[in-house]
Amino acid sequence: MFTGTSKPVFTSTPTATISPTITPTPTTTPAGGWLLISEVLYDPFNVEPNGEWIELYNAGDTAIDLSNYKVGDEVVQGNPEGMYQFPAGAAIDPGQVILVANRADVFTTTYGFYPDYELLESDGNVPNMSKYQAWAIGLVNLSNPGDEVLVLDESDSFVDAVSWGDSNWAFDPDCPIVAEGHSIERNPANVDTNTSADWIDQALPNPGQTGSVGAGPEPAFAAQFTQISVISLCALVKILRTCVLRKNQLQ
Repeated sequence: MFTGTSKPVFTSTPTATISPTITPTPTTTPAGGWLLISEVLYDPFNVEPNGEWIELYNAGDTAIDLSNYKVGDEVVQGNPEGMYQFPAGAAIDPGQVILVANRADVFTTTYGFYPDYELLESDGNVPNMSKYQAWAIGLVNLSNPGDEVLVLDESDSFVDAVSWGDSNWAFDPDCPIVAEGHSIERNPANVDTNTSADWIDQALPNPGQTGSVGAGPEPAFAAQFTQISVISLCALVKILRTCVLRKNQLQ
């Protein structure tokens, strides 16, 4: 999450502020819901912006009510780009991915399944998001040379953002521009250092599926199993050694 007005200062939630360093320290999943932008296709092969889409991921361990959350590409309230609000009842479960397509009909034709939401109405099977005109009145039309995607919460505070190309609004250096048909993907999906190091050039976009997930602590049962196995092995070695000694004594 980050705070600020014209230029945000990023912080990972709920960990301490991350300052830019040469080797950023990754922040893995905290307790509670934790909404991250996980993938963005801003330069599709088909007509733009119709084929654009944004993927969000709940990296936390509780569901998030998205009813009053927004997603768009306008970073300054009152400026002419776009910001859209999720419909009432929208939510994202722990570990779930949701897809926001510019147009559901184009997305479905391309990938063979429905997105979760669409910005511009094109398919009655997919819920529409609505313009959040308290922030911006324009459309979301992601610029290939450089732009941003950001998420706002119910109080219009910044939740997460990514920028690429000639925009270093989210972080500096920004994500490099990718080729047409490629996406930018957060990898691992549950790591957020608020730097471009979190992002990769994905040549084969796979909407609805996160990339790798950072390893968490070893489960307790696994540690116990390892401990038991070591103890059992030591006991077996001791028994075998005793058997050899007794055999030698009998000879």
